[in-house]
Amino acid sequence: MKLIYGDRFKINVLALFFVFVILSAILLFIILQRVKKENSIDLASLNQGFKIDIAEIEKTKGLEDIFEVRDVIRFEGQVIGSIEKFIILPSGDFLIKDGVSKDIYIFGQHGKFLRSIGAKGSGPGEFLNPVDVKFNPKDKLIYVLDIKLSRIIAFDTLGKYQFSFNIKRRGEHMILSPDGGRIYVYSTGYVSEDMVSCYDTSGKILFTFCKPSDFIKKIKIPITGVVGGIVLENGKIFLMHPYEHVIRIFTPDGRNIENISLNSDLYKYPQISGNLLLDIKSFTPILSPVLNFDGVFFIILQVPDERGAKNYLEIVYLPERRVLNSVYLSDMYPLYVDNYGYVYFCYQPKPVESNLLSNPVVYKCKFSPLKLKVKG
Repeated sequence: MKLIYGDRFKINVLALFFVFVILSAILLFIILQRVKKENSIDLASLNQGFKIDIAEIEKTKGLEDIFEVRDVIRFEGQVIGSIEKFIILPSGDFLIKDGVSKDIYIFGQHGKFLRSIGAKGSGPGEFLNPVDVKFNPKDKLIYVLDIKLSRIIAFDTLGKYQFSFNIKRRGEHMILSPDGGRIYVYSTGYVSEDMVSCYDTSGKILFTFCKPSDFIKKIKIPITGVVGGIVLENGKIFLMHPYEHVIRIFTPDGRNIENISLNSDLYKYPQISGNLLLDIKSFTPILSPVLNFDGVFFIILQVPDERGAKNYLEIVYLPERRVLNSVYLSDMYPLYVDNYGYVYFCYQPKPVESNLLSNPVVYKCKFSPLKLKVKG
């Protein structure tokens, strides 16, 4: 009897030990999550608890003065030519569109390759030239815009094909409404028709909006491609055409609220020759307004010089309708802003010993001018 009692006592002690370990792990997880939350910035609370230090932006001279590197994300297991689109999924995994191979990949939180999305071709679940990719938090699906097939294709995050539909009008950029029910497709190539088309997720076109300016209508051969851009934030749609240094602001139903003309030391207005062709060397094209949060708008300009062109990041403060600063991007390129105010930049390392390029890396950066409001 004593032996049985002793065995039971040992078993109970062992069980209590495992319970203690499990409870400790749960407590540690809760503490880490709380610390993470306290040290992060939720964009939804920016207007309540944070402000933008305008003076700090204006006095800075370089990219490193505005963006503080907090983490470096490296990718393994799959060759990446260039990172053209970058999205962080709710799982923490990274969704990447390769600008060279035109493939779409998912990497894990630590940069390990997990899977490809879709395949090359024109059949179901395939694409030929995807120009944009978005994640829809409403239905948890990945949407791919293919400019060659004039098609939008949807996949789940495991890469399984869900559905697709053809679009009637050309598009190079795509945004999704917060409720997940609308898809806005934007093309810079329209000179006589509205430049934005709105679809529902079944492919039905609901309406079009954004008429070209008188200047754009004069152009005989417009530029098309992934230039200019469109973003949606706080219930407003912001659009920039690559030819004009003007931010057009619309409601979700396509009503034009305001057009903001910006004064820039870098931007040069394009000139048209006698045959209505655009003089490419005469102006500074707007590559993309990729980032926008809390009244701060980031615009990427390509400034020509004797040796080619250099990319600059213009920081615009919308409440004051002006450019605060312009900083040289060098080999960095902004891709994404997450829900906590971190800005993600792409960087292509230079080859060291061989001629083979390493995979591009992504820098997770804190936007330094984002400050806590002083209470009282």
